[in-house]
Amino acid sequence: MALALARGGARGAVHGRKGAGDVKRGVARIIRDGGAARGFAADVANAAAARGLVRAVARWGRHLDILVNNVGEYKFESVEKTSVATFDRVVRTNLDAAFHTMSEAAPVMMKRKWGRVINIGFAGAQAVRAAPNIAPYLAAKTGLLILTRSFAVRLAPRGVTVNMISPGVMWNTNNRSRKLERTIPAGRYGNADDLTRVLLFLCDEASGYITGTQIEITGGWGL
Repeated sequence: MALALARGGARGAVHGRKGAGDVKRGVARIIRDGGAARGFAADVANAAAARGLVRAVARWGRHLDILVNNVGEYKFESVEKTSVATFDRVVRTNLDAAFHTMSEAAPVMMKRKWGRVINIGFAGAQAVRAAPNIAPYLAAKTGLLILTRSFAVRLAPRGVTVNMISPGVMWNTNNRSRKLERTIPAGRYGNADDLTRVLLFLCDEASGYITGTQIEITGGWGL
């Protein structure tokens, strides 16, 4: 996603909790592609760390136009076997972290009267239903949808949109199988291009009237 935004002209602030591995590779790829990027490390599940990250990115980029809250930790585990530590970690990295970064980015964007916030959710998060093997994750994503719409209402008068992209079964799903793939009407797993096309659409100048929306990328899965 960072690469797609960079190709569209954005300067890429690539963040990771530890600032290594994927972050370094992402920055290097953007630079090789002719873009500008820098890696940042912070545990944004911590409010103070999120505040420091947003300020550092705004200083580096001179402003902050687009915030993408990607997925946090995911655990496929039966709910009755889920430890308190696992539950807390999944919720903190998927829900708390997004709240902290949105709270810090909002004043920066409102000051310039322009901004795009994209939260990565999960298909079906709007339907309150049992999810016994991913209960903490789906609970966090349902909460994130509520935050997305709540921030959307408050920031709309200042030119800032807040939307959610909710993937279904994607190419990087942990429990992929041919049986699972056959449940997708489109006949295949979703890929990165499916995701980034929607991301770029929502970040476009012409998409300023779209806010508080959840767009599911599922190939018909779950319908």
